[in-house]
Amino acid sequence: MINKTKVVQFRATPKSHEKLEQLKARLKEKGVKPSIELMLNTILENMTLTDFDKSTKALVEASSVKTRLLKMFKDGRITQEMLDTLLKNAESNEVN
Repeated sequence: MINKTKVVQFRATPKSHEKLEQLKARLKEKGVKPSIELMLNTILENMTLTDFDKSTKALVEASSVKTRLLKMFKDGRITQEMLDTLLKNAESNEVN
């Protein structure tokens, strides 16, 4: 286990920023001085990998090569022949 602290910066989406504000308000109600550091550390330290997998399932599916290629085909940006070739290449790259 690493005992060093790490400083990170990130851009919060409007949705996540709204959630952070809601969490801050809840902590204030309970008499705790809210900070983004406290909230993110609490979430990350207590989140299981199963929770993470459930939360990111849609993201993983949306960013998969196969999904993107199928969308390109559906949008008419590539032909059936191109799709078949690209899918074969993608599958062979997954195996390697």
